[in-house]
Amino acid sequence: MFDSASHDEIPASLPAPDSSEDEYIEYWLHENKTRVATTIHDFGYSLLTEPGVFSPQKSLTHSSAIVVENLPSLAGKTVLDIGTGTGVLAIAALRQQAAMVVATDIEDAALKLAYQNFQQNGVADKVQLIRSDLLQQVSGQFDLIIANLPLIGKAWGESDQAIAAMWERLFATAPRHLAPQGRMYFTLASFADEARILDIALEAKQRLDVIATAQKFGISWTLYATTANN
Repeated sequence: MFDSASHDEIPASLPAPDSSEDEYIEYWLHENKTRVATTIHDFGYSLLTEPGVFSPQKSLTHSSAIVVENLPSLAGKTVLDIGTGTGVLAIAALRQQAAMVVATDIEDAALKLAYQNFQQNGVADKVQLIRSDLLQQVSGQFDLIIANLPLIGKAWGESDQAIAAMWERLFATAPRHLAPQGRMYFTLASFADEARILDIALEAKQRLDVIATAQKFGISWTLYATTANN
């Protein structure tokens, strides 16, 4: 991996555009296992990343970038960032003029890292950090909910059944936290069981829209939105 002084370089092992999904997963697992703490500037601002907390680094994943690149103007809006990790999407929402962001994570290491990044970027006073398993400790309604969450068990030491159960809980509980005309953004990738996750959303009576699609590392990435039914 490369350090903060060389974050724009391309690692020699970066998957080719025509790589298989299995090749990408093996690449991600290897790079994630061997990466060290570093500061990246992939999104136009400094962001500290650390082992053990999901890295949004563009040489590793497109799941965060597709959200950042497609955020609407959020002037005066409230945002909930579920599974904030480094805090990258919370900061991106504030850069789109969000009035207030609530950022959650279940891992203490992620909450600590996100707070460091909020302080470093001068936005700590605009973000409320909450330790929460998905929305368990969240109250209120939001104009936008962002959920960039695990997609396959192999990457997280979990079973695929546990990942599916997580998505079931998300789609069951998120609608009550959406303001009128509110939306929830979530990212899927072709290496995941997209059909199963989308079926879970539809079974929970979510209306689905495709916001954006992209090809990266030989993987198809899709940013979806659900819309509040009120």
